[in-house]
Amino acid sequence: MSMPRTALLVIDLQRQFTEPTGMFPMPEIEPLLGRISGFVDKMREHGATVVWIEQSMRPQVGLGRATLRYGREDAHHGPGTELDPRLIPADGDLRITKWRQSAFFATDLDLCLRRLAIERVLVCGITTNVCVLATTKDASERDYETVVVGDLTGALPIRDGDREVMSANDVQRAALAFIQYSYGDVVDAADVAWKA
Repeated sequence: MSMPRTALLVIDLQRQFTEPTGMFPMPEIEPLLGRISGFVDKMREHGATVVWIEQSMRPQVGLGRATLRYGREDAHHGPGTELDPRLIPADGDLRITKWRQSAFFATDLDLCLRRLAIERVLVCGITTNVCVLATTKDASERDYETVVVGDLTGALPIRDGDREVMSANDVQRAALAFIQYSYGDVVDAADVAWKA
């Protein structure tokens, strides 16, 4: 199936999340990276536009509420913001740097997608309850047909200091349920070709 009016947004697969020594290490990241890499290749084969989204913060902009709770001024700065080296953008892929959780906020993502006549946006990456959710909400509100590839997303646990308030699995399930209810379809990677 050809998908020339489809874009795949790959959210925040940066070293600060994907490396064990990163500031926000994701649980079980290795299999997720492998699945996303294979899915990106398939989307390219079908003519979709691949967009790599990376978060990097300027000191003048500040960190935002979700990051401030970690108490680290160096969050989203420096080498940790680099795309994981196991993921290789191809010629023709887009790369967007975002300053807040949503890939649409204060970026030219919408302009690029409109210029390419994109109608359908698929979203994968991390974290499901923050940056994936924020980007999905903004895509939906811009009237893109929005689909989150649920098994290609991941969440961190919600913590209050040293206490885990909600496990990563519970956060993941709740975030996907909320997205499905409010902003777009949630499907597994195996079902995307059918859905698209």
